[in-house]
Amino acid sequence: MTTVRNIAQGVRSFTSNAFLVDGERTVLVDSGNDFDAVERIEAAGTGLDASC
Repeated sequence: MTTVRNIAQGVRSFTSNAFLVDGERTVLVDSGNDFDAVERIEAAGTGLDASC
């Protein structure tokens, strides 16, 4: 099963919608800016296999 999470949700600054996709591989799609994406990925309890 694939899960897609918007890790920029609730950020109150200029950013993109940064999506963390969990599935066969865990991928960060558009890492965003002006917020700590790493902290949110760690809070999701996962690591990354790739980013784009």
